[in-house]
Amino acid sequence: MKILLTAVNSKYIHSNLAIRYIRSYCKYFDTEIKEYSINDNINSIISGIIYEDPDVVSFSCYIWNIEIINKICSSIKKINPKIITIFGGPEVSYDSADIMEKNKYIDFIIKGEGEETSYQLFSYLDGKENDINKIDGIVYKDNGSIIENNDRELIQELDKIPFPYRDEDDLNNKIVYYESSRGCPFRCSYCLSSTIKGVRFFSIERVKCDLLWFINRNIPLVKFVDRTFNCGKYYRDILKFIIDNKKNTRFHFEISADLLDGDTIKLLNTAPKGLIQFEAGIQTTNMETLSTVDRHMDFGKLKANLDSIISKKNINVHLDLIAGLPKEDFNSFIKSFNESFTLKPDMLQLGFLKLLKGSNLRESAHKYGIEFNEYPPYEVLKTDSISYSEIDTLKNVEEIVDNFYNSGRFQASLLYLLSYTDTPFKLFLDISKFKDRCIKRGKKLNNIGQYKLIYDFSKGIENIDLSILSECLLFDYLSQGRNPNIPQFIKPKVILNKNTIWSILKNLDTEIYGDRSWKNIQAAAFTFDMVRFINTGEIVHNQTLLVFDYENKDEYGKAEYISIDLKGILS
Repeated sequence: MKILLTAVNSKYIHSNLAIRYIRSYCKYFDTEIKEYSINDNINSIISGIIYEDPDVVSFSCYIWNIEIINKICSSIKKINPKIITIFGGPEVSYDSADIMEKNKYIDFIIKGEGEETSYQLFSYLDGKENDINKIDGIVYKDNGSIIENNDRELIQELDKIPFPYRDEDDLNNKIVYYESSRGCPFRCSYCLSSTIKGVRFFSIERVKCDLLWFINRNIPLVKFVDRTFNCGKYYRDILKFIIDNKKNTRFHFEISADLLDGDTIKLLNTAPKGLIQFEAGIQTTNMETLSTVDRHMDFGKLKANLDSIISKKNINVHLDLIAGLPKEDFNSFIKSFNESFTLKPDMLQLGFLKLLKGSNLRESAHKYGIEFNEYPPYEVLKTDSISYSEIDTLKNVEEIVDNFYNSGRFQASLLYLLSYTDTPFKLFLDISKFKDRCIKRGKKLNNIGQYKLIYDFSKGIENIDLSILSECLLFDYLSQGRNPNIPQFIKPKVILNKNTIWSILKNLDTEIYGDRSWKNIQAAAFTFDMVRFINTGEIVHNQTLLVFDYENKDEYGKAEYISIDLKGILS
């Protein structure tokens, strides 16, 4: 019996942890992993599955892929009705019987954790298990009737689940997902984790062994999917282990920043730059809203902890906000945005409330006037507190924040523009309105188009010095990659030819000079000290040369550079 464990990920770079767990747990069966993305051609996916000639196809289902999986599954059933189809995952675990009733091409649904259930179901399909009624956690058809067996108990001893990855897995170009625990101690009503009580942990010995596997193979990025990584008894040991065994692998964690203690902060301050990424869910700073959704947060402690971490500049910090939560209006969300932005995170991600099936908030949505799409991802349309028009405005702001702040490509330009605006939110809102006036809605701007948008937008700001703004744009542009075709509107005011620059570097005996080819560096003269401006926000007019080294980039993909004071060098 040949079994295809199939995932349709949201991006090519993602990997699916669930199907790898099932493969490892069901290692005595003939299982093969097939991974696609939602951006792949659906006919190619169908063709790829049929080409494998499987007996069983088991799909991993989430809000982002359920619609395309339904299309794929219905087609493969028409092509070969003998193929047995299985759905599992959070998107089909709540109303499984209704889903099976509506979608005749599904043969089995696995509810909840899938490892033990998959093993027993595969045994039944392979003729090694006789009584299907004894398999907890499945929904199936019997003579036209839909049968829903008992729910399965959660696995308490997580170490019994084998390590999900193998040496033959091609992971070098993927984000690799991993977990050291399951469950969450919090009861946030918009989250499915609130429906499962308790937190279970892999042993620290097991986790260290797994992490060494990633570290020794130089896996680029390991993303922990623990719902709240720092709620556990082992989290500080894990962080210390990662720091002590640092190589080339980076690690990403979702944390509650207000739970960090002083000893952990001290430990984090010893981490090398770029080794650790934190994603901290603020969601909102509106205390009434937090209480309504059963989320508890000490914002004062969160702010103090994040200030300590971010000021060290060795850990990449992402903050999350959610628009559309109960009792948060437009102005309250703006306040949450501005308060979060002042923490100076590397990324500020604007999300929109999703009413997940089975979540407590979906059951009580009517109490707060929450209207949401009936199709995945069940996103909020409006509430008693915020209108559809305001939600739409926030979506436009989200696009601007992603393109110009979260991308990290406009560091100097935004720093300068923020000094000419009342609040951070107002800046991004004004840019989004300007874009709507000048460019057809929905049209994507190319790289140079984004720089031109900021330049043209800045022309309307009273008292702004466009020459300084253009130099900030030039710095941002050259930080991203070498391109001799600099747009005219940000051309440097002082033009130095290649020979002059090369002579300066040689005479100064800088580290950047040597056997490097000119194509690996680029240089530009600036009328003020750009490095000082980036570090302090202070503009000091002093002609400097910045030399960008594209052979050496930081952990965020930006070219490293050196600054040379041109005073006394140029006459």
